[in-house]
Amino acid sequence: MRVFVTGGAGYIGSHCVAMLLEKGHEVTVFDNLTTGRRELVPESAKFILGDITSPQQIISAIESAKPDIVMHFAAKCIIPESIERPIFYWEQNVVGTVNLLRAMKETGVGKLIFSSTVAVYGDPSDIPITENTPVAPISPYGTTKAGAENAIVDSSLNGDIQYIILRYFNVGGAGYGIRCEAKNETRLIPLALKAAMGEISELQIFGDDYPTRDGTCVRDFIHVLDIAEGHISAMDYLEKGNPSEIINFGSHEGFTVQEIATMTREITGVDFQIRKVGRREGDTPVVIAENIKARTLLGWLPRRGLREIIESMVRFS
Repeated sequence: MRVFVTGGAGYIGSHCVAMLLEKGHEVTVFDNLTTGRRELVPESAKFILGDITSPQQIISAIESAKPDIVMHFAAKCIIPESIERPIFYWEQNVVGTVNLLRAMKETGVGKLIFSSTVAVYGDPSDIPITENTPVAPISPYGTTKAGAENAIVDSSLNGDIQYIILRYFNVGGAGYGIRCEAKNETRLIPLALKAAMGEISELQIFGDDYPTRDGTCVRDFIHVLDIAEGHISAMDYLEKGNPSEIINFGSHEGFTVQEIATMTREITGVDFQIRKVGRREGDTPVVIAENIKARTLLGWLPRRGLREIIESMVRFS
């Protein structure tokens, strides 16, 4: 299949591109490289430099690629930044998605897989989180991803778009030799590894007074290669003409931030400094996925655990 990948030079997108190519698909990557890196796009993929906030650029790119399906990863995704720059997040995540939907309609492309997030659920009272958990985001990041989801769902009402919306929980790990670098890193495991390598003086843990087993937040981590495999399953699902769906991608297993830091110390063999500071705005106490729907509809189940996530990031750091 011909696959058009927005944000394909970023962390998750580049892993999906590598797996698509490995499985024999023809891939076009569309990325503005503000956070993605050109060297992450393999030579066997076509690369188009462009921005989803430019309607004409995205239309021209899709006309050139003539894809069978679109995978949409391009977005801004840092919760603290979204609180500081909410209008910017609406422009990138919502307006950009609307531009993509319009371009798909104008070029006759009818299948979309959208990279969404657990942040759309906000701070749910029922754990594990199912797809029926109310959407109630508590950050502009979550609000804008929910807005993009709504635009996709509404665009399907007249039959123009058939979609799978994948709500990721916390993504980690590495594969295909891809380094897990990010500008202005905010993710827990990469920061822990930076502390282990002496690149930062300490790992900060935000909040130790949550109602959890050790007072730190509980998170559900999923390997980026499991995410990539899930996208292949979602693509096959849509290709068979199945109906549109919203599906959680998580492991159904939770670890506290302290447990993750401790495991990182164990794997690296470095007793790096950990300092607990106050809570961070936008964080929720417990985030664990129910993944029955992914297993039932897509035949997908994560195959890699937290230890493999951390070990793979050590190998490619």
